[in-house]
Amino acid sequence: IPSTSSKKLVKTGTYILVSLQSIKNYSVDFRYKAVCQSEFEDDQIKVAFLKLCDTENGNKFKFGDENDVSYIKEEQIVKVLSKPKLVLKGHRVYYQFPLPINVFKSAQIILPC
Repeated sequence: IPSTSSKKLVKTGTYILVSLQSIKNYSVDFRYKAVCQSEFEDDQIKVAFLKLCDTENGNKFKFGDENDVSYIKEEQIVKVLSKPKLVLKGHRVYYQFPLPINVFKSAQIILPC
């Protein structure tokens, strides 16, 4: 998303799609859905990552481990997402997004010279 407007669009409670590079292979990007836990501070924002629960449709998530929190930079935000619908199943809360988004890795193949 454009750098000039992202700080206005992204705040506590905003759902976003985040791009993270693999530590082992820098040519591989992983995408994760997350919810912002803070406002921007020093060009970083705290996010809690969501865990995919519905691999068939790819649109139902839940909060992952309580330690699945990180600070990301503004340029790692791929897209601002619409607010999900809350789905209750027993005592569990799921977050269902209207459209599935490919959250799996996308790789660029780099051939050696």
